[in-house]
Amino acid sequence: MARAGLAPAGGNATNSCGVDDRVTAAKDDGIGWPARPWPARWIAPLIACLGVGIAAALPFAGHAGFVSRTEIALVPLGCDLNDFRCSTAFQAFWTPVIALFMAGAIFGAVAADRLGRSVPRRALATMAGGATFVVGALVTQATVGDNPLALWLNGVLGTATLDDLPVWVDVARQFGLSVAFVAALVTLAIGLVVRPRRAPAAALLAGLTAGLGFAVTTWILDQVVGITIDGAGGPSQMPRVALASNLVAGIGGSAVGLGLIAGRGGLPTGPNAEPSVE
Repeated sequence: MARAGLAPAGGNATNSCGVDDRVTAAKDDGIGWPARPWPARWIAPLIACLGVGIAAALPFAGHAGFVSRTEIALVPLGCDLNDFRCSTAFQAFWTPVIALFMAGAIFGAVAADRLGRSVPRRALATMAGGATFVVGALVTQATVGDNPLALWLNGVLGTATLDDLPVWVDVARQFGLSVAFVAALVTLAIGLVVRPRRAPAAALLAGLTAGLGFAVTTWILDQVVGITIDGAGGPSQMPRVALASNLVAGIGGSAVGLGLIAGRGGLPTGPNAEPSVE
């Protein structure tokens, strides 16, 4: 029995424009897409993952002292943490927001391109990636330390226990959970557009990878390298640690998410392959 949109074997499957519908449907589902040399296949994903990591770290550049907070900061000088009306009045706020949107958009576009999705779905994946990256970052920025996961963890460990934990654990608890949430949100949004069946699992694993990457990097910088997050013996280096940890977490989480969503494993191939239902 012929599937919807495909003519029976040997039948005429051309549409009114003279294009073989079977070829169009196959290309839309990542089948029979022209092969590319291996460097070309990896350059775009590499750029996308690096872009996500850099964009995730950029909001901390001003706080870390690499640039002035009058140039780059989600919370510019003179604004309260949750005062978005104040923040949006400064160019310093819009610089990281634009970077976040562009990184998420490129990530979504690359995921859709690797699967050979149609132009409308590529456009939707691009917008979904950019929008969710910005929204997720702003939400976690406003609720860091008070997000539901962090509050739940407070209840599990108890206030007294938290007071006895190393500083790097508290930093990882607050920021790591936020990073994990954003990674899962962006991966889920793009995955639902380009490959719905894989989206939930990919989002979960991308979030876990990002959160774990943040925690491990924070531990290494604090315990191995000896950077003083708590300011003992010198000024606090927490913003610089958060910047480095966000960079690692962004790259790692996006790499896992992209690999699971846009990996070609499980896609049927060959001239007679039917479109994937993934």
